[in-house]
Amino acid sequence: MAEPRPNKLTAKAQARPYAKAAYDYAKENKTVFDWEEKLSLLAEVVSAQEKQLLRNPAITVEKTRDIMETVMDKMEMSDPEKNFINLMIDNKKLSLLPYVYDDFVARRKKDGNIIDVTITSARELTEKQLDDLTKSIEKKFNAKAAPTVKIDEKLIGGVKIQVGDQVYDGSLRSKLDALRKHLKNGR
Repeated sequence: MAEPRPNKLTAKAQARPYAKAAYDYAKENKTVFDWEEKLSLLAEVVSAQEKQLLRNPAITVEKTRDIMETVMDKMEMSDPEKNFINLMIDNKKLSLLPYVYDDFVARRKKDGNIIDVTITSARELTEKQLDDLTKSIEKKFNAKAAPTVKIDEKLIGGVKIQVGDQVYDGSLRSKLDALRKHLKNGR
């Protein structure tokens, strides 16, 4: 029987206990990065093969186990890692693996006091500029920053920084828009 497809919110909620169990085990056994790497690869496989593997009513749980066993053997997964994946297969929750991976990574980052930061600039930043911005962000948030840099020429100049749901817009474009609004309302 095919695995049911949960909606995104339900999937995230259902994935949480699996991610917590995997993360707690990996942390206790000092194998967090190994687990993260393997979960990442398996999440990609599951996402790419979802229709053929999980949504196909002709593929039984046993067949899914056999297919995944071959993949896990090629990845040289440990017995605890294999047991975890087999548990998800038995519970018909393998489709949650991408969400389990995302939650696992979020737990690692939270544990390591790491924040995701998106820096958008009008042009490519020099290594020194990026380093200075990163240090400034780390000081402000008292956390290690994991920056992702994007280029958006529409900003004209300056940078826009996003940390979680907070946005700090120091772009020239936003300053010009604010000036335009002020002049328009001042008449």
